[in-house]
Amino acid sequence: MFSDRTVACLIEVIADAYTHTELDTLILKLSLSRHAEAGGFSKQQRLHNLFSSIRSLRNAREGERLIFSLAREFLESRVGDIDAPGMQHSGWLKRLRPLREALAADGWLFESGKLRPTTPSPAALAPEISELEKNLKELGFTTAITHYRQAVDNFSSGNYEATNGQLRSFLENLYIEICSEKTGTTVSDAVGALQRLRQAQQLDVGEFNLTRGLLEVSNQRGAHQGLTDRQEAQFRLHFSTALGRYLISRLLQTA
Repeated sequence: MFSDRTVACLIEVIADAYTHTELDTLILKLSLSRHAEAGGFSKQQRLHNLFSSIRSLRNAREGERLIFSLAREFLESRVGDIDAPGMQHSGWLKRLRPLREALAADGWLFESGKLRPTTPSPAALAPEISELEKNLKELGFTTAITHYRQAVDNFSSGNYEATNGQLRSFLENLYIEICSEKTGTTVSDAVGALQRLRQAQQLDVGEFNLTRGLLEVSNQRGAHQGLTDRQEAQFRLHFSTALGRYLISRLLQTA
């Protein structure tokens, strides 16, 4: 959910960053034309009316999704990675500080050019996501990182069935890649990869059962509409992230 403070900050920074013509393009790009009918003379008034229309939707979840789409489009497309070298002199850090703080209070983190959820206890997920992506990139696991990033993006957008499907593909590819790295054997399926790792004594009994169990759960209840919700997708994202970090650290000695 996005608080009044976050919406107010979004109105201020978007109005500051876009011309009237660019606002028109933004509204068209995100299919928000019907919510922008009230208009307004100033950019802030136009945006205030736009957000008010979105938040008046009976389907609150849809309204939050549209606000998220606006926030992500602005931050990821217009701002980019404000933590990158040299960006501290661009003025964005100071201008966006109130928005970043408001988003953080609502459970969102804008870091490394991406707007991501910071999930509840037992631990904030966003730092672990960043570390796992870093590990996968360092190892050259390009297919695994593609599936993982798509899983995170789908979770952030509320597409929970798609999240589960991408997590399943991520795990399958990760197991196969780790098997190749540790045993020198290319195996075509994830279960075979785990069995080969067990035979090579790279996994103990508990680790083998854990990794295979998560894969079986992912296959039995994967990307099937109506069989998942935020809580389940969040659990799988937590579990898959933690397991990926553990396996890489344990078997490939990547911190």
